[in-house]
Amino acid sequence: MRERKCIVSNEVMPETELIRFVVDMEANVLPDIRAKAPGRGVWVGAKRELLDEAIAKRGFARGFKSQVKVPDDLTSLVEQQLRVLCLDLMGMARRSGQLVGGFEKVRSAIRAQKPGWLIEAENGSADGRNKILGLCRGVWDEVPLVGCFDDLALGKALGREHVGHVFMNSGAIATRFGLQLHRLSGFTPLTPLHWGKKDG
Repeated sequence: MRERKCIVSNEVMPETELIRFVVDMEANVLPDIRAKAPGRGVWVGAKRELLDEAIAKRGFARGFKSQVKVPDDLTSLVEQQLRVLCLDLMGMARRSGQLVGGFEKVRSAIRAQKPGWLIEAENGSADGRNKILGLCRGVWDEVPLVGCFDDLALGKALGREHVGHVFMNSGAIATRFGLQLHRLSGFTPLTPLHWGKKDG
């Protein structure tokens, strides 16, 4: 896996732990989440505090060796695009038969095999979520859990209106999904903090 240097920490890391940025024709700094845009790019570690420091201390001007314009909402753009990439991977998993959604389908999938990822809507009912998690932990102990997408976002990824429970098989897509979630975790918690409380 290729490695790049973060312009803030000067640490050399795998690309999967960094965010690439480019500039457009008007010298605006833009995130290149998929690292496919042409031209010169600079890299920042996938953490909110590193990006905030790059913005505050003119790291992009030094990195691009020119005057650049940093949008006020750059950090929000990065988080939004990482979310979109994760949801796109869910859609890819669904189309390849590696993902199912819905309470009963997820319960059936849990009984058949260990989840690569269990994805619960952040705004879903605590009762339904606790039933799914209770079954999953009873059969498989701990499993990778995600809860940073609402039911509308999950529904869109699955071609439906609302989805509260999602099961992703282990495999190549689940591995890619995990790498993108790792980057996203630098900008937002992957599960709501109140889920750890007794009341769900």
